[in-house]
Order: sequence, then C-alpha cells, then structure tokens
Amino acid sequence: MKTLFDHDLDQEYVGMPEAVSLLGVCAATVRNWVKHRYLNPATVGGKLTFDLRQLTDLKSKITSGKIDRLTRRANKRESALTFLPTEYADSPGVVSAVERIAYSFRREQLDLKSTLLSVALRLLEQNGLVERIDGRDLGSTKIRSEALRAELDWWFEHSRAISSPCYASLVDREIPMVRDFLGVLYQALAKEGVKARGGSYYTPRRVVDDIVSDYVCENSVVLDPCCGTGQFLLAAAEKITAPSNLWGFDIDEVAVRLARLNIITRFPDIEFSPNIYCRNTLLAFPFQARIDGKEIPRFDVIFTNPPWGAHFSAMEITQLQALFPSIKSNEGFSLFVAKGLQLLRDGGSLSYILPESFLNIKVHADIRGVVSKQTRIRRVVHLGRIFQNVFTPAIRLDISKEAPSQGNCFVATKDNHSCEVEQSRLRENADHVFDLFTGEEDLAIFEKVYGRDHLTLEGNADWALGVVTGNNAKFLTEHRDDHHEPILTGKDLRRFTAGVPKKFIHFKPEVFQQVAPVQKYRAPEKLLYKFVSDELIFAYDDRQTLSLNSANVLIPALRGFGVKAVLGFLNSSLYQLIFQKKVGALKVLRGDIEKFPFPKLTAAEHQHIVSYVDTLISAESSDDRKKCAFTGLDDYIMTLFRLTDVQKAYVHANARVSPKRMPFK
Repeated sequence: MKTLFDHDLDQEYVGMPEAVSLLGVCAATVRNWVKHRYLNPATVGGKLTFDLRQLTDLKSKITSGKIDRLTRRANKRESALTFLPTEYADSPGVVSAVERIAYSFRREQLDLKSTLLSVALRLLEQNGLVERIDGRDLGSTKIRSEALRAELDWWFEHSRAISSPCYASLVDREIPMVRDFLGVLYQALAKEGVKARGGSYYTPRRVVDDIVSDYVCENSVVLDPCCGTGQFLLAAAEKITAPSNLWGFDIDEVAVRLARLNIITRFPDIEFSPNIYCRNTLLAFPFQARIDGKEIPRFDVIFTNPPWGAHFSAMEITQLQALFPSIKSNEGFSLFVAKGLQLLRDGGSLSYILPESFLNIKVHADIRGVVSKQTRIRRVVHLGRIFQNVFTPAIRLDISKEAPSQGNCFVATKDNHSCEVEQSRLRENADHVFDLFTGEEDLAIFEKVYGRDHLTLEGNADWALGVVTGNNAKFLTEHRDDHHEPILTGKDLRRFTAGVPKKFIHFKPEVFQQVAPVQKYRAPEKLLYKFVSDELIFAYDDRQTLSLNSANVLIPALRGFGVKAVLGFLNSSLYQLIFQKKVGALKVLRGDIEKFPFPKLTAAEHQHIVSYVDTLISAESSDDRKKCAFTGLDDYIMTLFRLTDVQKAYVHANARVSPKRMPFK
C-alpha cells in the first residue's frame, strides 16, 4: 500500500489528511502551525492544500530539532526520546543490562537492527543454539536448527557489519536469561514517537501471565494478533507443548523477527518454522486463508494488547469501514475486538488490554454494543495506569464468542473490590455504557433521582472551550500589567469558587490557536469546570474572567433554574456519586453532563438551594459557615429526591469529594 512517504515529489500539493499523516500531528496543530507561519498553504476550492516539499522540509526540521518550539511540544507522535519500560523488565539485572546497551547505542550512534542482532547472537550462544559467530560468516558456524539459520540469514541481510568493536562491546558481559530480553531492549531503543503512532506499548508480565493462566491449556490453539516481540506467546509456550499451536501477527517486522527468534529459543529440540508473520491482521484476513502453505485455524484463545489510538490512512479507513461496518469510530482497539471475534472458534475466549475509556466514552458505544449484545462477558478487571509514560488507565476485558445467556452475570474488579454485574443491564444503558461498579444501593438511589420529573442541560445551555493559545510559554505570564488580565486554569478551580489566578494573558483572539465566541467568556454569569478530573469541580464566575482550555465554560439556561442552583446540584455529593458511578471517566465531558437530571423545582425550593450557594461563594462567609452550608445543601438536595437516611449515609461514604477542592479549609 502506498503511503505519503512513497509519493514522488513531482506531486506538488496535498490536502489536509495527507499533511496530518506526514507530520504525525492532528489537524488542529497543522492549522496552528499555519497561523504561526511555519506552513504557507494555498486555498483551492475552499480547502487548504500544502506544498509537499514544504511539508517534508518541516518534517525534517522537527525531527532534527532545528525548530526548538515544535520539537519541545508535548506531542508523543514526534518524540525522539527513548525510555526503558521498567514495567516490562523482570529484575534489576535486566534494567542495568538494557541501560548499559542503550548507553552504547546512543553514544556510538549504532544501527538498531545490528544492535539487536549482536545481542540476539549472544543470547543464542548462551542458550547453546549457536557457536560464536565472527563477522558475517554463517556458513561455517554450527547452528542448532535450519529454522534458526533461516532467521539469522534475514538478520544478516538486513543489518550492517557487526564485526566492529562497537558491536562486540555490547555483549562483552553475560546477558540476563529472562523470558523476553530482546523485547525489553527493543522497547527501550525504539523511538517513543514510533510507539505512539502505532499505539504500541508492551504489557506488564504479571498481566500477561494472569491471562494465560486463566485461559490457555496444553492443547490450546492461540493467537496474538498484535504480537510485538511475542510476550503473550512466550507465556503461552510455558503451557503449550506444540509450537505449531502458537500464532502471531504484527505490522512491525523487526518485532516479528524478534518474536520468531524468541519462540525458536523456547523450543530448542523441535525443528519448526514459527507461525509468526508480519501481516496487518485487520486487512489480511480472511482474504489470506493460508500462510506458507499452513491453513489459518479458528483459535481457542486470542489475547493481546491492541493498539490504542492508532492512525490509519484514508485508503485503510475506506477498507476498514467496508470490513467492519458496525465500528463507526475507526478506533484501532475496537476494530481488533471485532476482528478477534471473527477469528475465534465458537465458544473461544478473547482477553484484551483496553483503555479505560472503552467503558463509558460515547465514541466507543459501537464496540460496547457488539460486546454486550453478541458475546458473553466473562470478566472485566480495572488495571490502573500500568504503562510507563501513558496517562490512560487500562482494563482487561474477557469475553467468549457465544450469545449471552439470559441473566448472564460476570465479575468486575477494581482496587481489590469486586462486584457482580448483569450483562443485560449494560445492553439497556444509554450508549451501552459499562457502569460496572454500580451496585444495588446505587441503582436504588439512581432510580429515585432519574425517576423524578426532571430537565437536562441538553439543548438548555451554552458551552465553550477555554482559550487554546497554541503556545502557553509565549502568551502567558505570571506578572500582570496594563495589557494583561487574569486567566484561570483547571488547577485554579475549586468547588463553587475559583482560586486566585496565577497566570495572565494579553487577550488577542486572532493570534491564538482556538478561541470560543468572546461573549461566552464575558457572560454576566457562567460556570467554569475542570476538564481533566475524576471529580466534578464547578466554580461560579461573574467577573467575565478568561479561562484556558483546562477550565471550560458552561452557561446554563434551564427553565426555572438560575446559574447558582445548577452549580449547587453539580457540586453536591449526590452528583459526585452519579458522575463517578455512571461515568467513571478522567475527563468531564459535555455529553456526560448533558444527561444529568435536574428536578423541576418550586420557587421556594429553588431559593433554598441558592441561599446555600450564596453562602458558599461569599468571600465574607467563614469556613465554619461554609461547612454548614455545604452540609445543608447536600442534605437538602438528597431530600428533594426522597433519599432515606441510610441512602444519604451511603452517598456520603462512597462519593469522592476531595477536601482540597472545597471552598473552605
């Protein structure tokens, strides 16, 4: 398949999708670079078109670090940094060995494949599979198997000469004999940006071992459709006796070649060619039913850590939409779940590591619908932040390829707490949200809350993203003068009120990357809310204060509700519980808040809530008065929904309300 990098430079102009693909950034970033004159596109038919030579020149400057500001952007897709995945290493000995090799690799500017080959040969020698190899002469070297010789032929063909003393010094000491040292090393040497573009982050060994222990038997036929260097397959090989039962595919040829070496080493007394191939799993099958004369089976177990947020070309997206019409999001991990179900035998098991956003974010409703309606869910485990340098928490999803039985229940686990979930409830939820940790007590409370006649903010509010400057270091200052005004960030917000702004800005909307209509920032009354948060934190503003995009804007227009009354509900303990149990996200999204119920109030009820809020936002109220006001507000809101004393106590015990974000000490 032809990519943008394969185009001849005779093609002078390309569109925005091709520019995004080449530069490895989002469209908003490309537009920002246009605004700051790093790019000078033409407009043809109302659309931006880019000079291909200019794009490739900018790409080269970013990669080489010649444009410092763009190189320093927090953009993993262009990061040239390396890191050691300590969560994937087995022991301190592994860490020190990898660090030593990585240091030499960077200092001597060594070739990646030659470095890996040098280390692989040393490991093979330690395992007794080869004799010492000097230079590039394989002909007279004793090699344990013909399959191994074929693998080494490939490595020598694709590597530079390794007889240099630089490569010899890499392996002048013993290499730790662990399950996948080559995978640890490759992960450490690979550029961070390469991993981010492919959604490639390897899985901690304990997670892999748990999955294999739960589902793999001696005679299981297993597949890792995104196998990398073979971590899952190596774990399965400790239980499976026939290497022909191990299958793996990946688009990274270097990783595949390392996986093949790993599996050959795992079965030293068997002559075989591993069933591990460089293929695009999503597109190659079922069109390719055989590989190397071997028929691709239906698998008993499929396990993997699929790519999250992987980017596809326009041509690939067209093909994927035709193959997986039910997956509208074009999200990589969703497509791999759907593909795994195609490749499983009936009754087979699938266990994937997915981002926590699978559970509740609206864009993933498509794959949640497939899972909840077409499979039997066996288990969901919340794993937390298990990947180094990745902020997103992970989950483990286990399903079977079979229609869900009536009343099927499964266990969901988080933070050593487990609960039983009825699968049919998930199918009936809006967007098939997996509100897994909603117990009977929660359901009883939510039934009362949503059962009362209510309004929602959907269609009854204005929303705005805070200012996106495109370069905070340039446009923000910590010192105020006649030209600068305060601008609030998410860190400045507390419940009910904002703290003292720490940043100031010369507000010139035309120079920033993205700005909402100015009248929304200057509204007489508005609410600001912390965007990246696992709690609801809404603050009142009547001073027309600006905010950055970490503090977004809500201007309610609910009939019978003032801004302060909406503020009271959103900051209450009851609504914290609703957000944490029914949404459970690390971001406060408009689509989630728009579903919250606001009960129809009498004038007296409305005024009662506003009186509490006035006390909480008043600078003249003492901490003691504010504490009493918050307690009173909490109790009054729960009374409006007719919660019992036991239910009120449950809300207080289970809603996470951070003391640091309250308007009192």
